[in-house]
Amino acid sequence: MTTKSNQPSDATRMAMSQGLLHMARAYRSAADQLLAELGMSQATAWPIVTIRRLGEGVRQKDIAEELGIEAPSLVRLLDQLEASGLAVRKLDPEDGRSKTLYLTDAGRRIANEIDERLLGFRRMVFNGVSKEDADAFLRVLDTIRNSTCATGRSSGKHSGNHK
Repeated sequence: MTTKSNQPSDATRMAMSQGLLHMARAYRSAADQLLAELGMSQATAWPIVTIRRLGEGVRQKDIAEELGIEAPSLVRLLDQLEASGLAVRKLDPEDGRSKTLYLTDAGRRIANEIDERLLGFRRMVFNGVSKEDADAFLRVLDTIRNSTCATGRSSGKHSGNHK
């Protein structure tokens, strides 16, 4: 439990905010460069990985919610993935108004390659971070996410998967 006496100063909070933003940009930029070698960006890679993780036949709206993006943005990404032969959309047999998503064989292959490359990338980035530091980092991120959600200015959607 935190008390007023053990709270960080405003200057420390500012440094934490700036550090979080800079780290996120640097991480995304490095991951984008890695994915560019596969002809992908994070924007096109995450739907592929998420379809596989949530399971073939997942609804479009569930992917959009999981990724924290609006449906029209996802539709544009799915158009690209379909045009590239990596995913297909089908009418949901339970709800003809909804569409479900499936990876093609090529989509499954690229999902495997993305996972392998990102696994190596994460191992490199987090090399030297102890389990204790990683656990503390995740606790801090959860605290920030919960505080941000409490303001009503964030959807707070996240996978909850810390792997």
